[in-house]
Amino acid sequence: MGVVSSSVKVGVDPDTAFRFIADPKNIEIVYPESLRFRVLECPEQISEGSRIRMEARLLGQRFEWESIVRDYREGIGFTDEAVGSPFLMWRHTHTVRDSIASEDNNNAYRGGSGKGCIIDDRIEFRTILGPIGDRFAERMISSILEYRNHRMREVLEDRGERVEVEYNDPTVISLAKGTALCIIATIIGLLIPIYAQGIGDQQLILLIANGIAWFLLWFFTHDLLHLIVGRLVGVRFSHFYIGISNLVRALNVSPKYRMLFIALGIKIDREGSRASKHGYAAMYISGPLASMLAPFYIPLYMLSQGISTVALLFLTLSLINLILDAIMSYRHGCIRKGVRALTKQ
Repeated sequence: MGVVSSSVKVGVDPDTAFRFIADPKNIEIVYPESLRFRVLECPEQISEGSRIRMEARLLGQRFEWESIVRDYREGIGFTDEAVGSPFLMWRHTHTVRDSIASEDNNNAYRGGSGKGCIIDDRIEFRTILGPIGDRFAERMISSILEYRNHRMREVLEDRGERVEVEYNDPTVISLAKGTALCIIATIIGLLIPIYAQGIGDQQLILLIANGIAWFLLWFFTHDLLHLIVGRLVGVRFSHFYIGISNLVRALNVSPKYRMLFIALGIKIDREGSRASKHGYAAMYISGPLASMLAPFYIPLYMLSQGISTVALLFLTLSLINLILDAIMSYRHGCIRKGVRALTKQ
């Protein structure tokens, strides 16, 4: 289970701070704009058992979120517990305490004049990806809370002129690092079958080693070809990012299980691009073509070395991938985007 805690001192009295955090509509003005938090349904005044329904954009996909208010204590705090969210479990406890009493008792907050109050958050959660997913989510949630705390202080203290603060999105990967990752992973995928020949007739180890290579070529060549072809035709990119595959829409995957479909994406820099519609189409279509064709390297290399049984298994897998990728990409993915690019006026 992941746990994230946060405390922020605001220069208003505890009652004012509590009224602010107890109004779900304020979520829309203090959370990062890129997340597109929108409250869809909530009571004017929350209380024990109140239901809050909202939506947000996480990892490139739109999610609906429903929570129930638990342990409501007027002027002190409450817990919102998710009954429908991207997480297996989500429990967010909000607490407001007087800053003077807190400093006198445990020195929890240092700095400032002592005027105001402290807003505490404790978020407990679990993801479908286990400890690895929980750790990544901790980084993301911590960044979101850091941004929210800054904005909340601005709004509550009514500072007038807004000071922009950057949301440090952990899902963003620089263009240089993302490119290096794709190149290295692709090279490893190409080399594994060669070095795996020293294993001999150990079919299980051959299966595992070449399975890893197959995945690397399927996963990382997609965006690498987008980048290479894009550069050739005038499309420019700003960064790579970690997102969720559009397959979740095609397969109508439950929100709790969508994180199983983690994907690597690359963001187009529209202002810096000078490509024609044919250039955009070529860039879009190159990605799925790479994912469909690159994995065939594994069975073809194995067949060239006289390995037949395991090679036929990977050949079958590659053919299935070719068919499914072509269908899904045409309906929901990059091939569809390429076709739409050609039809744009």
